[in-house]
Amino acid sequence: MMSAGETGSERGAVGVYPDGGRSIWLLGMLVTFKAVSEETGGEYSLYELTVPPQLGALPHIHHAETEAFYVLDGEVEFLKGERTVRAGVGEFVFIPRGVVHGFKNVGQEPARCLGIVTPGGLAEKLLTGLGEPAKAETLPPPPEGPPDVERIAQIVSKYDTEMVLPPGQ
Repeated sequence: MMSAGETGSERGAVGVYPDGGRSIWLLGMLVTFKAVSEETGGEYSLYELTVPPQLGALPHIHHAETEAFYVLDGEVEFLKGERTVRAGVGEFVFIPRGVVHGFKNVGQEPARCLGIVTPGGLAEKLLTGLGEPAKAETLPPPPEGPPDVERIAQIVSKYDTEMVLPPGQ
């Protein structure tokens, strides 16, 4: 059993968090980090994502990381390159680096997914930069209006990621 101050890299195991992990509120969603880069030797980052109906991530490209999602609850529509893929409970979607992608909860209830990013580091840095520490392990209050795309694009560009928006947005 790991002691509370021990990191995963010291014992080959990742920490277990009795409170569920470290959470942020991000664009109306709840993100809870389950394993971060420093705990996995930089190999990957793992997070749980709770997405209210009709919300999600705008189209973007990670130039240095791959990303994958495993749907735990609900139905999520993923943009993957030029096609759209719907994934339900138990389904897995892999996004290679350099491929435009985004997602949206198309159901009527909150959806939950596990997200994994390789190599580690991007998820916790980029998502934390875009979000704010969660005040509770619940969904945040609904966003007041559309996302500030200019602010998002500026932040993600620091992490070898770019927004890919339709003309006029």
